[in-house]
Amino acid sequence: MSRGRRRKKEEHARPQSSRWSRYVDTIVHKSRPTRLALVSSIAIATTFSISPLVDMFYIDHLFSLSMPILPALFSSGIGIIVFIIGWWLLVGIVGETPQARPAILWYFGFGLFVMIIAIIWLSLWITGNASLPLQPPNG
Repeated sequence: MSRGRRRKKEEHARPQSSRWSRYVDTIVHKSRPTRLALVSSIAIATTFSISPLVDMFYIDHLFSLSMPILPALFSSGIGIIVFIIGWWLLVGIVGETPQARPAILWYFGFGLFVMIIAIIWLSLWITGNASLPLQPPNG
């Protein structure tokens, strides 16, 4: 059997890649700066999305004049964790192309979700409809 026929048989024997794996391959094969910008955007959107919730919980349950920066530290810490996970999944070390994993699709889906939440929070804030308690509780 010739090499050409053997190669064609091997190509037909391989299962067709799913649409989702093609999306992951597309993301993984973007340039390194593009992947870094994507990971950074998702981390910032995560921090921005959870900040109002953390602030509300802190003001309602844990408020202390000695630790006013605690909610910002917590929100930033979550953003850094999301960034590290994204770095591990999408960016990797210099000269390395990350492996196409299903977790990348989950990370990207999470990123879309938090970006939508961030846009909603931002639009509510701009229109003045965001209702955050701005004063500490009395007592």
